[in-house]
Amino acid sequence: MKTPSLLVLIAAGTVTTVFSTDVFGFTEFARGELDLSTTARALYDSRIFGGLSTADDYIFTLDPELIFRREAGELKLDANAGVRINRYVDFTQFNSEDFVGSITLRLPSGGAAPLSGEFETSYDEHTDVNYDVNLRVREKTFISRFDTDIPTSLKTGVLLAGSFRRDRRNITSDRDTWDGSGGFRYGNFLGGATFELLYRRLELKSSGDNAFGIPLDQNSDIYTASYSQPLYHEIKGTISYGYRVLRRSQAEVINGETRSAGSIIALRLDGPFLPESMFPKVQTSLSLGYQKAETPGINDTAGSRFVGDVHVGWQARERTHLSLDARRSQELTVNDLTVETTRAMLGLTQGIGDFTEGNLSAGYEKRDYRTLDHKDDVFIAQAGLKYRITHTWSAEANYSLRSASSTLAAADYTRHLVSVSATYIF
Repeated sequence: MKTPSLLVLIAAGTVTTVFSTDVFGFTEFARGELDLSTTARALYDSRIFGGLSTADDYIFTLDPELIFRREAGELKLDANAGVRINRYVDFTQFNSEDFVGSITLRLPSGGAAPLSGEFETSYDEHTDVNYDVNLRVREKTFISRFDTDIPTSLKTGVLLAGSFRRDRRNITSDRDTWDGSGGFRYGNFLGGATFELLYRRLELKSSGDNAFGIPLDQNSDIYTASYSQPLYHEIKGTISYGYRVLRRSQAEVINGETRSAGSIIALRLDGPFLPESMFPKVQTSLSLGYQKAETPGINDTAGSRFVGDVHVGWQARERTHLSLDARRSQELTVNDLTVETTRAMLGLTQGIGDFTEGNLSAGYEKRDYRTLDHKDDVFIAQAGLKYRITHTWSAEANYSLRSASSTLAAADYTRHLVSVSATYIF
């Protein structure tokens, strides 16, 4: 896929602006701030190919990036454009210059404008081991999305949203996904309750570069009604019921039905679940749902499953933060299969002195691939240290471990990643 023209033009215009100013760095432009951030990184990868190959390598990266932020006025803007220059010591065939860029426009609610919303578009190129296939995959991803809330009266509003995602890969399936929705909101009744009706259309197509040689071609219509109600102090509860009609090509369900319909049930709680008077430094959120995979993979005709996520954060001390995150999801892999993922992580962030911050995390992940006899039990650990040398200089060191025990030989291995980096902001 060619680099999106919009991003190329913005990146070129940004570079021209920088070089035309007298001061190269922290430049004020169009009521915003323009920075140049440059990061040099050295990475050791103990399993450069993943899978059955035990090869390792060192990767050196130079990552210059232009960053523009504009908070003045009603419309907020964040944009960045850069190139990651990667050089491998042994496997030079992976040398690359990866373009990355994004633009985000935000119109917050409560301003003079009669509506609120956000628009974002981004492009990213990268090469890494993909754990669905345990191969080193080069990916190019373009994403564009928007959502808006248009008030029609003091209590009512119209909701519109849409997105497009394009994934291109050197191996495994390419994929295009379209997602659009429209709805109606009625709020501020019964002590702050909100009621929403929403229609959503989701379409997906893949190239079929998988072990079965079968492309995905599916679309679904989803109708949802949601009710939100403040429960206690800052605790807010939301319950929703949806009905989905899914249509699929005959090839991807083999001997199954090409059309299916079923319910989607979801419950969400937001707020400090524990008494605020006793636990003022705890932040929590919970989301649970019962549904089939949103975009099911090849021959995935399994029934509905529980999905959801939970987060608990505790600011134990001024510079000590503890967190617990758990998640269960059904996702579509790069080789067009459904994988059920259950993941739990514990994390610690600790300030050390005036200029240093450390972080530790460890957890467990279980991945169950439908259609194939493939299950992974994975231990994950990460440690990092960041040191702010001056106002413009900073340095980082990171280590991560992924150790998998799998029913598939190609997925049964341990991978170590060790990196050091330095960043300078002009």
